[in-house]
Amino acid sequence: MSRFLTVLTIAVSVACFAASRAASAGPITPDAFGPTAVVETYSNLSLQPTNPTPVEIGGNDYTTVSTKLRWGDFGGICYGATGDCVGTDQVVDAFIIDLATPVALAGGYLALDDWTALFFAIVDSQFVLLGSINGKVPDPGTMAFAGWKSDKELIARVEFQDNSQDRAILLLDNFTTEVGNAVTIPEPGSLALVALSLFGLALARRRRPSI
Repeated sequence: MSRFLTVLTIAVSVACFAASRAASAGPITPDAFGPTAVVETYSNLSLQPTNPTPVEIGGNDYTTVSTKLRWGDFGGICYGATGDCVGTDQVVDAFIIDLATPVALAGGYLALDDWTALFFAIVDSQFVLLGSINGKVPDPGTMAFAGWKSDKELIARVEFQDNSQDRAILLLDNFTTEVGNAVTIPEPGSLALVALSLFGLALARRRRPSI
């Protein structure tokens, strides 16, 4: 009986561990990034105030729906009031960032408008949505962070969409990525089958007659 309880305890522990790992995927705050994170501050770039897209920045490809990307001195609105960040060119525009190296964590600071952040993986050569976040900039002169962590497929594309039909463009700064350790989490049904299999093995061994 004690052997059966040991096997059952192991099965339950595995299921709980996998569930806890799965629960950690989703929206994140900036402090979720570790020491290996890469931060793009958009400073000292060899860009014009308005640039045709795609534009390569830090090895990643940036495009916009309007096919134009703005860069320059946006004053104190950019993160840390550096003035150096990138912007869309039109109202209801969007940033589309294709990552040179897929990552487990990605995010950035947004300003001037309401936004939706979408995070995609590549599965069978197709972009698959991992998750999305809707947000509002609390104050016209501040930036809000939108980020995502994936514990399954790695993030290969990030889109930041401008949702307001006003006269403001969307600004992006301190775009941050980290490779991390994405793993495939077994589905609950698979975990249940494993637990039942272990239960059956333990019960069979318990009932096996002695020779």
